[in-house]
Amino acid sequence: MGIFSFISEFSGFSNNAVAIDLGTVNTLIAIHGAGVVLREATAVAVAGENQDIVLAVGNEAVEMSGRTPTGLVLRYPFREGVIADYRLAEYMIHDFFKRAIHTAHGHSFYTSPRVLLCVPDCVTDVERRAVCEAVRRAGARDVLVAEEIMAACVGSGLPYDEPTGSMVVDIGGGTVDTAVIALGGIVVSKSMRSGGNNIDRAIIGFVRRKYNIIIGNRSAEQIKCSLSDDDKKQKNIEVCGLNPENGLPKKISVPKTEIEESIRPSIDEIVTLVHDVLSKTPPELAGDIIKNGITLCGGGAYLYGLATAITISTGIETVISPKPFECVALGALEMLNNMRHGKTATMPGMVEQEA
Repeated sequence: MGIFSFISEFSGFSNNAVAIDLGTVNTLIAIHGAGVVLREATAVAVAGENQDIVLAVGNEAVEMSGRTPTGLVLRYPFREGVIADYRLAEYMIHDFFKRAIHTAHGHSFYTSPRVLLCVPDCVTDVERRAVCEAVRRAGARDVLVAEEIMAACVGSGLPYDEPTGSMVVDIGGGTVDTAVIALGGIVVSKSMRSGGNNIDRAIIGFVRRKYNIIIGNRSAEQIKCSLSDDDKKQKNIEVCGLNPENGLPKKISVPKTEIEESIRPSIDEIVTLVHDVLSKTPPELAGDIIKNGITLCGGGAYLYGLATAITISTGIETVISPKPFECVALGALEMLNNMRHGKTATMPGMVEQEA
């Protein structure tokens, strides 16, 4: 199907068109007229001798992990923005489609929604086609692909289609994208396959090395989020885990400054990425960025010390998007709405993915 025939059919099918932010850690789905209707963990709980029995999907799967009888395994079908388990990815997306349609329209029946899928800039063409095929097999009729960073810019309310430079940094669970956008296009961009999950691993490693305590991903995530607390009186963070020497639970109090130091290399990586993009930005657009600042979005936007580190390093004010967790899905939805109203045949950074 050609792109223009897709647009013409799409214009009469707005109620069954969805925008998907398919992240490594969380997935968001937005539908015209309803906004963001689904926000679930990109996870599947499986069991059985060959781990071929699906017990739960999304947030329910995460909640079951570690709290049910032996045999349950938590799987993340995506890793660093690409498919790690094709079968589970297809099953999970199909389940998310039904939930999203039910939330938006009050029923779970849907007839092959048309989908705008957001992907990180660092994925290859082969990886992109694999994700799109999984979405199709999960029930989508047609799939359009948009650059995640462009959708983040649109969803953050920045002037993406004006002759003014806007700089966006999208920190996800598996990737970090940053770009300078002007006149509806990406002028310069760079990505890395490292994000919030890498920071979780850094915390897990630090606690194991320094205090000889084993903690899981969920505990590391909670510790990371606690760093975002603006309470200046908080000096220590409570950490609960297992003592590998005797296998018994153990609880300790770790100085907040030590946790901050353990994630410093990850913050420095993001700052370096921002520097690389700024160094390649045309002078005229650089002036716009100095005046308008840098916008952080994604699940890692609130990472403790990140905005301050970028501001100090670059001398440019760095702020957090009004809706950092939802801006990609909301931006993709706006891109669909612009198409539906005939404002543009295709939005910037959007292409039809052939089957």
